[in-house]
Amino acid sequence: MPSLTETTKAMATAVLIATCFLPARQSVATEFKNCSGSDIRISIHDGDTGEPVSSGDPGRPFGDNETLTIPLESTDFLLKVFGVHGGKDRLVLIRSGLKGDTERYMVHQSGPVYFVSTNDECTGARLQTVPPTDGTPGTAPVRVPFASIMLDSGTWVSGSITGFRITGFNGQSFRLRLSPGSRKALKLPEQSEENAWSTYTLVSKDTYRDKAGNIFIMQNRFHALWNGIPHRYSWLE
Repeated sequence: MPSLTETTKAMATAVLIATCFLPARQSVATEFKNCSGSDIRISIHDGDTGEPVSSGDPGRPFGDNETLTIPLESTDFLLKVFGVHGGKDRLVLIRSGLKGDTERYMVHQSGPVYFVSTNDECTGARLQTVPPTDGTPGTAPVRVPFASIMLDSGTWVSGSITGFRITGFNGQSFRLRLSPGSRKALKLPEQSEENAWSTYTLVSKDTYRDKAGNIFIMQNRFHALWNGIPHRYSWLE
Protein backbone atom coordinates (compact mmCIF):
# COMPACT_ATOMS: atom_id res chain seq x y z
CA MET A 1 0.00 0.00 0.00
CA PRO A 2 1.54 3.37 -1.02
CA SER A 3 2.46 5.78 1.75
CA LEU A 4 0.73 9.13 2.27
CA THR A 5 3.79 10.91 0.88
CA GLU A 6 3.80 8.78 -2.27
CA THR A 7 0.06 9.37 -2.74
CA THR A 8 0.49 13.13 -2.35
CA LYS A 9 3.32 13.17 -4.90
CA ALA A 10 1.26 11.13 -7.34
CA MET A 11 -1.69 13.52 -6.99
CA ALA A 12 0.54 16.56 -7.51
CA THR A 13 2.04 14.97 -10.63
CA ALA A 14 -1.43 14.21 -12.01
CA VAL A 15 -2.55 17.81 -11.44
CA LEU A 16 0.59 19.13 -13.16
CA ILE A 17 0.05 16.87 -16.17
CA ALA A 18 -3.61 17.88 -16.41
CA THR A 19 -2.69 21.56 -16.23
CA CYS A 20 -0.36 21.18 -19.19
CA PHE A 21 -3.31 20.15 -21.35
CA LEU A 22 -5.56 23.06 -20.37
CA PRO A 23 -6.20 25.51 -23.22
CA ALA A 24 -3.88 28.50 -22.99
CA ARG A 25 -5.43 31.96 -22.70
CA GLN A 26 -4.83 33.72 -25.97
CA SER A 27 -2.58 36.76 -25.82
CA VAL A 28 -2.19 39.34 -28.58
CA ALA A 29 -0.03 42.42 -28.99
CA THR A 30 -2.37 45.38 -28.59
CA GLU A 31 -1.20 48.78 -29.78
CA PHE A 32 -2.13 52.03 -28.05
CA LYS A 33 -1.55 55.15 -30.12
CA ASN A 34 -1.54 58.66 -28.70
CA CYS A 35 -3.62 60.99 -30.90
CA SER A 36 -4.29 63.55 -28.16
CA GLY A 37 -1.70 66.16 -29.13
CA SER A 38 0.11 65.99 -25.78
CA ASP A 39 1.88 63.52 -23.51
CA ILE A 40 -0.22 60.83 -21.85
CA ARG A 41 0.30 57.81 -19.64
CA ILE A 42 -1.94 54.74 -19.62
CA SER A 43 -2.70 52.19 -16.94
CA ILE A 44 -4.38 48.86 -17.73
CA HIS A 45 -6.43 46.95 -15.17
CA ASP A 46 -8.33 43.68 -14.90
CA GLY A 47 -11.93 44.31 -15.91
CA ASP A 48 -13.36 42.35 -12.96
CA THR A 49 -11.04 43.07 -10.04
CA GLY A 50 -9.46 46.38 -10.99
CA GLU A 51 -6.00 44.97 -10.34
CA PRO A 52 -3.22 46.40 -12.56
CA VAL A 53 -2.12 44.30 -15.52
CA SER A 54 1.61 43.77 -15.18
CA SER A 55 2.44 42.72 -18.75
CA GLY A 56 4.15 45.23 -21.02
CA ASP A 57 5.28 48.70 -19.97
CA PRO A 58 2.07 50.71 -19.45
CA GLY A 59 3.58 53.06 -16.87
CA ARG A 60 5.80 55.27 -19.00
CA PRO A 61 4.51 58.47 -20.64
CA PHE A 62 4.46 58.67 -24.43
CA GLY A 63 3.97 61.62 -26.73
CA ASP A 64 1.64 62.59 -29.55
CA ASN A 65 1.60 60.09 -32.46
CA GLU A 66 3.73 57.66 -30.46
CA THR A 67 2.58 54.11 -29.83
CA LEU A 68 2.86 51.67 -26.96
CA THR A 69 2.49 47.93 -27.66
CA ILE A 70 1.35 45.70 -24.80
CA PRO A 71 0.57 41.95 -24.84
CA LEU A 72 -2.96 41.50 -23.49
CA GLU A 73 -5.09 38.42 -22.95
CA SER A 74 -8.30 38.27 -24.97
CA THR A 75 -10.50 39.28 -22.05
CA ASP A 76 -12.15 42.50 -20.93
CA PHE A 77 -9.92 45.12 -19.36
CA LEU A 78 -10.24 48.63 -17.96
CA LEU A 79 -8.14 51.47 -19.35
CA LYS A 80 -7.14 54.59 -17.44
CA VAL A 81 -5.60 57.51 -19.33
CA PHE A 82 -3.63 60.24 -17.56
CA GLY A 83 -2.62 63.57 -19.05
CA VAL A 84 1.02 64.38 -18.25
CA HIS A 85 1.80 68.05 -17.70
CA GLY A 86 4.90 69.33 -15.94
CA GLY A 87 5.73 65.85 -14.71
CA LYS A 88 2.35 65.51 -12.97
CA ASP A 89 -0.44 63.09 -13.93
CA ARG A 90 -4.13 64.00 -14.19
CA LEU A 91 -6.78 61.31 -14.71
CA VAL A 92 -8.63 62.24 -17.92
CA LEU A 93 -10.38 59.04 -19.03
CA ILE A 94 -11.64 55.70 -17.73
CA ARG A 95 -12.94 53.10 -20.19
CA SER A 96 -14.19 49.71 -19.04
CA GLY A 97 -15.22 46.72 -21.14
CA LEU A 98 -12.43 47.04 -23.72
CA LYS A 99 -11.31 43.82 -25.40
CA GLY A 100 -7.76 42.52 -25.29
CA ASP A 101 -8.09 40.96 -28.73
CA THR A 102 -8.48 44.34 -30.45
CA GLU A 103 -5.29 45.17 -32.34
CA ARG A 104 -5.24 48.95 -31.93
CA TYR A 105 -6.72 51.60 -29.66
CA MET A 106 -6.39 55.31 -30.41
CA VAL A 107 -6.56 57.89 -27.61
CA HIS A 108 -8.01 61.21 -28.87
CA GLN A 109 -8.67 64.59 -27.29
CA SER A 110 -11.14 67.29 -28.31
CA GLY A 111 -11.15 70.28 -25.99
CA PRO A 112 -11.44 68.89 -22.45
CA VAL A 113 -12.82 65.54 -23.67
CA TYR A 114 -10.68 62.44 -24.18
CA PHE A 115 -12.09 59.41 -25.95
CA VAL A 116 -10.93 56.08 -27.41
CA SER A 117 -11.53 54.67 -30.87
CA THR A 118 -10.38 51.44 -32.49
CA ASN A 119 -8.37 50.49 -35.54
CA ASP A 120 -8.30 53.89 -37.24
CA GLU A 121 -5.79 56.69 -37.71
CA CYS A 122 -5.12 59.89 -35.80
CA THR A 123 -5.90 62.18 -38.73
CA GLY A 124 -9.57 62.90 -39.25
CA ALA A 125 -10.70 61.23 -36.04
CA ARG A 126 -10.74 64.32 -33.81
CA LEU A 127 -14.15 65.69 -32.90
CA GLN A 128 -15.31 68.74 -34.81
CA THR A 129 -16.99 71.35 -32.64
CA VAL A 130 -17.73 73.66 -35.59
CA PRO A 131 -19.20 71.81 -38.60
CA PRO A 132 -18.43 73.10 -42.11
CA THR A 133 -20.94 75.27 -43.97
CA ASP A 134 -23.07 73.99 -46.83
CA GLY A 135 -21.19 76.23 -49.26
CA THR A 136 -23.97 78.81 -49.67
CA PRO A 137 -22.53 82.35 -49.95
CA GLY A 138 -22.93 84.32 -46.74
CA THR A 139 -23.41 81.30 -44.50
CA ALA A 140 -21.17 80.70 -41.52
CA PRO A 141 -20.32 77.63 -39.48
CA VAL A 142 -22.92 76.88 -36.83
CA ARG A 143 -21.48 76.20 -33.40
CA VAL A 144 -22.72 73.04 -31.73
CA PRO A 145 -22.92 72.27 -28.00
CA PHE A 146 -19.66 71.14 -26.46
CA ALA A 147 -19.13 68.87 -23.47
CA SER A 148 -16.95 70.43 -20.79
CA ILE A 149 -16.99 67.46 -18.37
CA MET A 150 -15.58 64.04 -19.26
CA LEU A 151 -18.16 61.22 -19.21
CA ASP A 152 -16.81 57.73 -18.48
CA SER A 153 -18.06 54.52 -20.04
CA GLY A 154 -19.13 51.83 -17.60
CA THR A 155 -21.70 51.35 -14.85
CA TRP A 156 -23.52 54.24 -13.17
CA VAL A 157 -25.69 53.76 -10.05
CA SER A 158 -28.05 55.95 -8.06
CA GLY A 159 -27.80 54.20 -4.72
CA SER A 160 -31.58 53.71 -4.75
CA ILE A 161 -33.53 52.08 -7.56
CA THR A 162 -31.82 52.87 -10.84
CA GLY A 163 -28.60 52.02 -12.57
CA PHE A 164 -27.39 51.83 -16.14
CA ARG A 165 -24.44 51.21 -18.41
CA ILE A 166 -22.94 53.83 -20.72
CA THR A 167 -20.80 53.13 -23.75
CA GLY A 168 -19.50 54.88 -26.86
CA PHE A 169 -19.09 58.43 -25.54
CA ASN A 170 -17.47 60.63 -28.22
CA GLY A 171 -18.02 64.12 -26.83
CA GLN A 172 -21.36 64.61 -28.64
CA SER A 173 -23.34 61.46 -27.85
CA PHE A 174 -23.32 58.14 -26.02
CA ARG A 175 -25.45 55.03 -25.61
CA LEU A 176 -27.23 54.13 -22.37
CA ARG A 177 -28.92 50.95 -21.22
CA LEU A 178 -31.05 50.78 -18.08
CA SER A 179 -30.58 47.65 -15.99
CA PRO A 180 -33.50 45.17 -15.98
CA GLY A 181 -34.04 45.93 -12.28
CA SER A 182 -34.27 49.65 -13.01
CA ARG A 183 -36.82 49.11 -15.77
CA LYS A 184 -38.92 47.00 -13.39
CA ALA A 185 -38.64 49.54 -10.55
CA LEU A 186 -39.67 52.35 -12.91
CA LYS A 187 -42.50 50.20 -14.29
CA LEU A 188 -41.11 50.35 -17.82
CA PRO A 189 -41.70 47.51 -20.31
CA GLU A 190 -38.94 44.99 -20.85
CA GLN A 191 -36.90 45.42 -24.01
CA SER A 192 -35.11 43.04 -26.33
CA GLU A 193 -31.32 43.09 -26.58
CA GLU A 194 -31.58 44.94 -29.90
CA ASN A 195 -33.76 47.73 -28.47
CA ALA A 196 -32.31 47.98 -24.97
CA TRP A 197 -29.82 50.74 -25.80
CA SER A 198 -30.82 54.38 -26.24
CA THR A 199 -28.68 57.09 -27.85
CA TYR A 200 -28.29 60.36 -25.93
CA THR A 201 -27.14 63.44 -27.85
CA LEU A 202 -25.62 66.64 -26.48
CA VAL A 203 -28.25 69.43 -26.67
CA SER A 204 -26.56 72.08 -24.51
CA LYS A 205 -23.49 72.31 -22.31
CA ASP A 206 -23.15 68.91 -20.59
CA THR A 207 -26.87 68.13 -21.09
CA TYR A 208 -27.92 65.15 -23.21
CA ARG A 209 -31.34 63.92 -24.36
CA ASP A 210 -32.60 60.78 -26.08
CA LYS A 211 -35.53 60.53 -28.50
CA ALA A 212 -37.88 59.52 -25.65
CA GLY A 213 -37.14 62.79 -23.84
CA ASN A 214 -34.97 61.36 -21.05
CA ILE A 215 -32.42 63.90 -19.77
CA PHE A 216 -28.86 63.20 -18.63
CA ILE A 217 -26.87 66.10 -17.10
CA MET A 218 -23.22 65.94 -16.08
CA GLN A 219 -22.79 67.88 -12.82
CA ASN A 220 -19.10 67.22 -12.23
CA ARG A 221 -16.67 64.40 -12.84
CA PHE A 222 -18.21 61.00 -11.92
CA HIS A 223 -21.57 62.59 -10.92
CA ALA A 224 -24.65 63.16 -13.06
CA LEU A 225 -28.42 63.59 -13.00
CA TRP A 226 -30.57 61.19 -14.99
CA ASN A 227 -34.15 62.50 -15.12
CA GLY A 228 -33.41 64.40 -11.92
CA ILE A 229 -32.03 61.34 -10.06
CA PRO A 230 -28.41 61.68 -8.88
CA HIS A 231 -26.09 58.94 -10.18
CA ARG A 232 -22.41 58.24 -9.62
CA TYR A 233 -19.88 56.38 -11.73
CA SER A 234 -19.11 52.96 -10.26
CA TRP A 235 -17.52 50.66 -12.80
CA LEU A 236 -17.19 47.65 -10.44
CA GLU A 237 -20.85 47.66 -9.31
